[in-house]
Amino acid sequence: MSEIITVARNLYYSKSTGVYNDWHRNIMNNSFKTLDIDICEYKVCLHCKTNNILFLAETCKYKGSLYKSTDLTRLLAQRANLPAYLIFWDYVYPRIDLDLNDFLKIGYDPRLVFKIAKIEHLRANKGYVFKDYTSKEWIDEMIRLREERKCDHCGKK
Repeated sequence: MSEIITVARNLYYSKSTGVYNDWHRNIMNNSFKTLDIDICEYKVCLHCKTNNILFLAETCKYKGSLYKSTDLTRLLAQRANLPAYLIFWDYVYPRIDLDLNDFLKIGYDPRLVFKIAKIEHLRANKGYVFKDYTSKEWIDEMIRLREERKCDHCGKK
């Protein structure tokens, strides 16, 4: 049984996603399919310097709906035996104005909040179970993932 995979041909924002993406998106032959991977989070092993993928993710600005197609990201994660997430982000309201010095003191942008669901175990674009995160909480979770991950090459943490 073949899988049905949908690919967006139209931009959902008026902003270009890059010269190659724009070029490929405009090929008038529907057998050409492409998808950008939004996030490929990885860490470098401190012992052997090998890159280790932590997870794949689809990201989207939250606009009231918690739906986004994750077909290819899920398929890639399943075939590579990797975790995968659907990450919706939004700004904390009322919006906080910060300058560069504020970012440098904190070390990250605290204005974002997230709704995040694990998706690699799902077989369709439904059944998402979301958890809310502040910027700090998501950073802490990514740190935990890094600390727990053993290197694919040397087996050390």
